[in-house]
Amino acid sequence: MQELKVMDLSKDYEWDTDIDYDGEYITLKGYYHIALSRISTKEELLSWVRHLLGKNWTTANHIRDIIDIASSHHGFNPYTTV
Repeated sequence: MQELKVMDLSKDYEWDTDIDYDGEYITLKGYYHIALSRISTKEELLSWVRHLLGKNWTTANHIRDIIDIASSHHGFNPYTTV
């Protein structure tokens, strides 16, 4: 099983995508804001992934970064079901 590496979100990261994280919000493409308080569980994360996949501008890198940020911010492991 892959070991979860928790990101230190107090550091500045160079994201592969046009995504920003300010500790409270994830911003995609400079204008699409998602409050991290709305992605506090795996179920909410899955709902957001499903929603964002319906956008014609969402990339796999956006989804990967959102999963990494939300899971690190809220302290859950995205690779497990518990």
